[in-house]
Amino acid sequence: MTKERLGDPFPAAAAGPWVLCLAAIDDLDAIASIETESFPDPWSRAGLSSMLRTPIDRTWLALPAGTVHRDRVDGFVAVRFQPPEAEILRLAVRSPVRRRGLGSILLLQALDACHKASIDAVYLEVRRANAAALALYLKHGFRTQAVRRHYYPDGTDALVLSRITEGRPGSRP
Repeated sequence: MTKERLGDPFPAAAAGPWVLCLAAIDDLDAIASIETESFPDPWSRAGLSSMLRTPIDRTWLALPAGTVHRDRVDGFVAVRFQPPEAEILRLAVRSPVRRRGLGSILLLQALDACHKASIDAVYLEVRRANAAALALYLKHGFRTQAVRRHYYPDGTDALVLSRITEGRPGSRP
């Protein structure tokens, strides 16, 4: 599949200065680039490819509004749906557009999809030292459930967070 016009065949939604659309395997290069830039222990291309091909996983991309082709991706969020639960696998934003609300937009897209899929609870893992990500998740109603000591390859702890999805997708439980 070549790069498609937005909305063909992937539904797109306006989100401020971005358009959100479902990712396809053709978006692997863009996702891998953001992944490498955003995480000290990025997933491999094979892992990301598997995520894009797994039927229970959905990945949304954020493209600049007005984009005709999928040449520039500013961020993405990936969710694994395993009813009655879901897990946010990855959420990343390209560094030049961080601190502009795109992380919240992507997170709300994921929560909205979970709400529509009648998911009861959403889980994720975040580095304990990642203050920006932790603040984002707490702002959107996630709460710490557990600590996974020395979880990451560099020995950093992970916090396991969860959020009940009752009510409006963006509301606090």
